[in-house]
Amino acid sequence: MKLELNHHITIPKLSQLILADESRLFLMQTIQNPGSITFLFVGPEGSGKKTAAFAMIRSLFCQTPHEVSPCRICQQVLNKVHPDMVWVENEEGKNKLTVEQVRGLQKKISVLPLTADFHVVVIPEAELLNLEAQNALLKTLEEPPANTITILISKQTGSLLPTVLSRCRMVRFRPYTVAELKKILMTHWNWNESEAQQAASQCNGNLLSALQFSDSRWDDFSTKVVADFDRSLSSHAALFIACIHEYEQWEPDILEISGVTPTQRKSRVFQTALQVYSRIWERRLRGEESIPASLDLLAPIFVLECLQQHIDLLETYLSPRMIIDHFFITLRNGFQTGYLEKKSLFDWVAQL
Repeated sequence: MKLELNHHITIPKLSQLILADESRLFLMQTIQNPGSITFLFVGPEGSGKKTAAFAMIRSLFCQTPHEVSPCRICQQVLNKVHPDMVWVENEEGKNKLTVEQVRGLQKKISVLPLTADFHVVVIPEAELLNLEAQNALLKTLEEPPANTITILISKQTGSLLPTVLSRCRMVRFRPYTVAELKKILMTHWNWNESEAQQAASQCNGNLLSALQFSDSRWDDFSTKVVADFDRSLSSHAALFIACIHEYEQWEPDILEISGVTPTQRKSRVFQTALQVYSRIWERRLRGEESIPASLDLLAPIFVLECLQQHIDLLETYLSPRMIIDHFFITLRNGFQTGYLEKKSLFDWVAQL
């Protein structure tokens, strides 16, 4: 799910960034004498990776370092139009970053910077680089042009080649704490304390999820998902099959999924629905929400285990329909027996 930050002042400079102290210190030290370097920012959705990239570039390029408000250069950075910043995203309707895009960025950084002392390349979804693109990028990582900073951003490292990983300085991002999220919402988004506390306590450390709490469409989406899943997992198989079919066709406007492939749309809808359902079970585990009587035979910790497993699988290139089928069958059986079968998706498929 992508959520654009429309209010650019919400992205501070690196020194004001709310981030784990050790990560901020490392990045602050690096920008004092950057040279040519490649970073890999890795962590779950909504953990501040892209915000940190913007903050770092603001700090590198800014011409008014003591001002809080963005200067002209900062505005160029935040709008991704600075001439010495190369921002590489997948093209509309495609689910991969291609070798042509990598060659395009290599051409841009082969000439001297126009206004800054160095180029900065950002690939915000590095896990989408296909094999050919990664091999082409490897040449730049091994022999980068002088004064070129490259920032790869990814939710996980499994799809990146070991040779690419070995040439990156990895910065790990963890989910925000409730206190950190509350401070971000109040400081950078001007939320009042009550709203910030409520959102921060319900979103499992995910800033993007916290920001969605201000949108009434998100309430409608979440309410529908929880009701649909509770009902489908406690009833006969035909009901969850109908639920899966509906979600395969669904295009909720809150997710802004126009212009993507059908497989991308299904994966995003299913993954977001599972994340919503995971959050309600976190609250049920803490005793903040009641557990329906038809779903109380299985311990909440096992429900959350199953949810996280399938959320992670939806980050892979397996069929979204196959993953969600496995999820419903596994968890529905668990609610009926009180036992969660530890059969992997691959073992399950082999028996079909």
